[in-house]
Amino acid sequence: MKRQTMYMRMITSSLARRKSRMFVALLAVVVGATILSGLVTIYYDMPQQMGMQFRNYGANLILVPGEDEDSIDADTVDASVALIGESRIVGHSAYHYESMTINSSPIIVAGTDLEAVQATSPYWYVDGEWPSKSGEILIGKNVAATFEAAVGDSMTLSYALQDKDGKAVTDDETGKSKTNDLTFTVTGILDTGGNEEDYVFISTEDMTALTG
Repeated sequence: MKRQTMYMRMITSSLARRKSRMFVALLAVVVGATILSGLVTIYYDMPQQMGMQFRNYGANLILVPGEDEDSIDADTVDASVALIGESRIVGHSAYHYESMTINSSPIIVAGTDLEAVQATSPYWYVDGEWPSKSGEILIGKNVAATFEAAVGDSMTLSYALQDKDGKAVTDDETGKSKTNDLTFTVTGILDTGGNEEDYVFISTEDMTALTG
């Protein structure tokens, strides 16, 4: 009898006589593989899934002006982003808020990068479409109800001009405040369950055109 054949018979005979031990050994291997697979899933997948869920609640870092400041300029925003590092940021968006009027009724208007907002606020529900170009506007649900506006309607925003001291610029003949007026097309109605439903959103470029 060859040596290899003898070894195979010995191993086969040992396994046949010790079936319970073989079953326990196989079961231990299966349990170990299952635990290892679970640990790998937790290590790699769980942080990503948690990050996605947390992003549904919006930004986890908000920059606001200091006590002696009225606003944050673009350079400060860029410096803050650089300090954190682009590779660690999913998205960032800056907001410029101004008080304007629609049909002489006051309203808060936010100028922002609407494409960036979709990354920082994925929980925003828009009935219609996001504005994609100049002259398009996204309005909150409460604003739409107040002005009975729907997707496709036109809305004119009026911004009261101010001098360097922040005082309203008036017309010498009529005594009324001078305004910049721009007409927009409503592309979407915003539903968030928050204060955003009381605002209207336009692009940063349109905000600059209105306010200078």
